[in-house]
Amino acid sequence: MITFFATPVTTMLFPAFSKLDSQKDREFLKNIFQYSVKYAALVVVPVTAMVIALAQPAIGTIFQDRYAQAPLFLALLSITYLYTAFGSLSAGNLINGQGYTTFNMKVAILTVVIGFPESFVLISQFGVLGLIVTSLTVSLPGLLISLRFIEKHFGVSVDWVSSAKILFSSAVAAILTYVLISQLAFSSPIELVIGVIVFVVVFIVAALVTRTVNRADVSNLREIINVLGPLRKPLHFLLNLIEKLMTILHA
Repeated sequence: MITFFATPVTTMLFPAFSKLDSQKDREFLKNIFQYSVKYAALVVVPVTAMVIALAQPAIGTIFQDRYAQAPLFLALLSITYLYTAFGSLSAGNLINGQGYTTFNMKVAILTVVIGFPESFVLISQFGVLGLIVTSLTVSLPGLLISLRFIEKHFGVSVDWVSSAKILFSSAVAAILTYVLISQLAFSSPIELVIGVIVFVVVFIVAALVTRTVNRADVSNLREIINVLGPLRKPLHFLLNLIEKLMTILHA
């Protein structure tokens, strides 16, 4: 599900970065990179936080009680998508788009060099949890190196304040949703529906209160979600709702 949201955002980035000259268009490149991180995070991070918060009723709805540990595994595996707020979807595309494909190959080799022994040790000791920990940590060195490379060669970096606001709003919505669902005694499908509604409402309010999004962001997000197929209409409805609430809260 999370991959479904992430893929359209990723496919839009490379063409945008490849058309820019890092020397002549440095300021524009900076804006494009920061906006790409922000909008990718605005789409992926809240969905990830919702999956983590609702892993229990989601698994219960699909598989009933057959896989007791599946909610924990799903929640932990989803954490890797939170790296979107740190530029995980944008960094590689920017580097490739500017022609530094050899650097990305070196990063990939580094990831393999780190991942193979780490996975061997952790999986042999902790099984599935070891595999999950490996998947969560193996890409971090490469991401940090890539961000450093981008800052050094292109003079751009992630808008950390914006990313922090997105993570904060998502965390608030996830925590409140999880606490509420844990107190309910309904069937898993009902808890899942209630959880989705609560999460969406709380996230929208938190994002507006913290000014995580503005009207320009809403307009740009409309363009992004146009490639999400059947989800386009409900997401447009949410954006319209956000605009109305924005008018009320920021009046």
